[in-house]
Amino acid sequence: MAESRRKKKERSVSPPPAATIERSFRFVATTELLDRTLNGMRRSQAPGYMLSVLAGPFSQLQKLKSLLPPAAEYLCYLIHGKVVYIGHGNGDRKMGDRLGADAKAGAQIYIVYSIDPRFDKVQAGYLEARLIDRLFAAGLPLANDNRPFGMGLREDAGLEQLVEQAELLFGVTGFRPHDAVGTVPVQGSRGLPGTRILRDVVPVEPDQMPVPPTERYRLNYRGLKAEGFYAGKKNFYVEPGADYAVGERRGMTTHNKARRKGIEKFLDPISGADNRMRVRVGLRCLSAPIAAKILTGEHIGRRVWQPIA
Repeated sequence: MAESRRKKKERSVSPPPAATIERSFRFVATTELLDRTLNGMRRSQAPGYMLSVLAGPFSQLQKLKSLLPPAAEYLCYLIHGKVVYIGHGNGDRKMGDRLGADAKAGAQIYIVYSIDPRFDKVQAGYLEARLIDRLFAAGLPLANDNRPFGMGLREDAGLEQLVEQAELLFGVTGFRPHDAVGTVPVQGSRGLPGTRILRDVVPVEPDQMPVPPTERYRLNYRGLKAEGFYAGKKNFYVEPGADYAVGERRGMTTHNKARRKGIEKFLDPISGADNRMRVRVGLRCLSAPIAAKILTGEHIGRRVWQPIA
């Protein structure tokens, strides 16, 4: 009997399932403007995490390298100019030496480093390879000649957290891959912390929504209800009251997960529905496919938006 009670007690204090831990994950980062401007040198860090990022104009590369701590032996870096180049190496690495002057003109550079000795050549190389894979999949113009390891590197569950940390820190530091290449906005978007990362999704109060044009679209996917329209050259607006699918399927990128996480504060429950909620604000999205991904939690394209007759 005593043995039975002891086993029952042990079960009662067992840790929560992994899914519960993942849902409670919060990533808080700070950005320091080293010369008091968003266009200049800046450093982003997340307390309690391994990686940090230094960023700034490529023309100030030597000054940025002088700010690296002596303990930062290995680096991974991303150059965002007319094309994107990703590399890794030690602190003496000649970053950008494989790029021509035209590719580096006006470019920004983002240097990932760590004072943790575990961030070694293997981890820096893995991070380089995975970033190339992910940006290749996102359709960015890459200057790297080949994807590492052929058609992609087999994912290592123990190292994927480094990839997520790096991507989030890149975004906080100003890397916006789908903005005009080589630029940094002079003012960040207002609104969601999770969507400020790439400026691709911005909440809009109902009374600030633009007047819908004649041509409007309706989401036709898994019974979700949402309507939207194009306004301006690129923006696709989702009207307030759209359905939002709870949970995500495989294939969603870290950036899209971060955007969806940020939108949670704008969701209201739907009576009798446990698999969807309602977005009480409008959403200004960079494109219709991004709007679809945010609402459905799936990697789908623009075809799910069908014209309203």
